[in-house]
Amino acid sequence: MHKNVSRLIEAFGIVKMQIPDLKLLIVGKKDPRYFTELQNAVNKAKVAESVVFTGFVAEDELPLFYQNAALFVFPS
Repeated sequence: MHKNVSRLIEAFGIVKMQIPDLKLLIVGKKDPRYFTELQNAVNKAKVAESVVFTGFVAEDELPLFYQNAALFVFPS
């Protein structure tokens, strides 16, 4: 899954050029095996100020994220 998230960050960097106010929230527990790779992808795409790693979010809080999202992506 981590490779798909890296690709998502890469794609976000491209879209961000067209929609500068866009933010990317990556919701879920930070996996230390892949977090450095994801941080590198954020830095490479030059979107550090626009990507937020929320860490763990309780299931009952998830609807707030879905309701306020402009777009939902579930990388497989």
